[in-house]
Amino acid sequence: DIVYSYGNYNETLFIINHVLRCPPGIHQWATNFVRFLLPTSFEILCSPMYIRYVAHFLATLLFPVKNRDIFLQNWLGEHG
Repeated sequence: DIVYSYGNYNETLFIINHVLRCPPGIHQWATNFVRFLLPTSFEILCSPMYIRYVAHFLATLLFPVKNRDIFLQNWLGEHG
């Protein structure tokens, strides 16, 4: 929760990208980390930076994770 209270856009995008690349079963504890920062004012809500952040966040969720299968093969090789 500290990242979502004091973090920035890049930190939340890093977390979601990391969670989406993790092996199956991660949803049991990591779903609380998949959320985006809420704006604190109407000006921030309408700012181009926030709009780009929301678009990037949604694209990360909706499009397949690039090279996830390679990542998981490497991970399973090290931990399997």
